[in-house]
Amino acid sequence: MAISSQENSHIRLDGSRRFQRPGSVTLGPSDPQEWVEVTAKVRRKADLPEPNPDKPISRQELSAKYGADPKDLDAVEKAFTPFGLKVVSRDDAARTVNLAGPVSAMEEAFGVKLFRVKQHDDHIYRGRVGDVFIPKALDGVVTGVFGLDSRPMVKRGRRLSLDNSHSAAAPRTGCGSSRRSSPRSISFPPRTVHIRRSASSNLAATTTPTT
Repeated sequence: MAISSQENSHIRLDGSRRFQRPGSVTLGPSDPQEWVEVTAKVRRKADLPEPNPDKPISRQELSAKYGADPKDLDAVEKAFTPFGLKVVSRDDAARTVNLAGPVSAMEEAFGVKLFRVKQHDDHIYRGRVGDVFIPKALDGVVTGVFGLDSRPMVKRGRRLSLDNSHSAAAPRTGCGSSRRSSPRSISFPPRTVHIRRSASSNLAATTTPTT
């Protein structure tokens, strides 16, 4: 898409900017015929209320009152199908429209350039830099576009609960069982031992045995 044409028909999507990942190398443009699927997220019908533990929101109410307005999903479909994108699915409750098409159509529809990128571990992914642009008709309607960039994201590891932390750290024996470590012996400095023994002797000397 030419810059002048982009400025006339599209607007920058806030929060969509991506940067070159440190240590990665751009190998070249993506294959124009590579098939891509993206998800466009739209606004809610109404803002969510403040959480109230006494009045939880059911799934049905969440979808009916705070899901997507079907007209917004229609607007997304109407805006992107002229670029050659196909609607794979749409979901009022999730507020999403899934779109699919070749790289060439995605670049035209969202005003981006997609590249083949290799990161430090030799993994190759589809990447981009800069902002995503959406048709001006969708300004304020679309809140996010996901899937243009396929770079792997960081995943959080499994967390251990406090109750299981000691057993998880204990050394394992055969058959998957765990063995508790023996209590550690505690040593005291010589002066401390002398004081303790002296106190014990004095106590024994002053104690009168009972009959």
